[in-house]
Amino acid sequence: MYSDDKLDITEEIKRQFAHDNESYQVEKFHACRLNPENHQLELLVEWKGFTEDDNSWEPLKNLYEDVPELVKNFQKKMREEKTAYAEEIEDYTRGLSQSS
Repeated sequence: MYSDDKLDITEEIKRQFAHDNESYQVEKFHACRLNPENHQLELLVEWKGFTEDDNSWEPLKNLYEDVPELVKNFQKKMREEKTAYAEEIEDYTRGLSQSS
C-alpha cells in the first residue's frame, strides 16, 4: 500500500480502504425480474458472506460482464424449470456473446 510519511494514514483508514476495495462475490441467483422503472432485466443476487437481508436486485448486464458463467448456468436452470424470463436472459446473453 502507498504510504507517505507526511500523510496521516491511521490503521483505521487502512482497514477502511481494504474493506472498500474488497469485491463482492456472487453466491447464487434466486430470481429474475423486469425492473418496472427502467425495463431492464435484473437478477436477485445472494452475496457470499452476507445475510439474506443483503440480497439485492442487480442489472443482468453488469452481472453478465462480471460472472458470465454463473448467469448462463442460472439461465439454463430457469429454462429447465420453465421460469419466467428464461428466454429473455438467453436472448440477451446470446446477443452479448455474438457481439464479443
